[in-house]
Amino acid sequence: MNLYEYVGNQPVNWVDPLGLFKWHGNWGGPGWTAGQEKPESQLTEKDLEVLPLDERNECYRGHDICIWKDPCDIKNCDHVLAQCLSNISPFKSYFWGTDQGYPVDVISEASVFNTLIPYIYHRKK
Repeated sequence: MNLYEYVGNQPVNWVDPLGLFKWHGNWGGPGWTAGQEKPESQLTEKDLEVLPLDERNECYRGHDICIWKDPCDIKNCDHVLAQCLSNISPFKSYFWGTDQGYPVDVISEASVFNTLIPYIYHRKK
């Protein structure tokens, strides 16, 4: 397991001491769903109208809806997110980094969601 993937393998140049930076678009990131700061468990039907910005963001939207529907299925939702991210083509610009400028490619990001790190984060909430 690479412990520096969350900073794009550049721990000197990129830091995230709390692991809370917004990853991508309207749906991607811890505590960031439907374009606002709130946990997945507090999604509403109206929130579902917020459109994803791209395919990477669509993966996060599916993840958030999965947790909203079944908060006890976090590990499976994380695994499905990792699978979705893994299917994104490297020829897409958003494959290589987020719209917030974080140089995290989707393969590195997907590998993190196949660990217990996100599960532990969700369980703390």
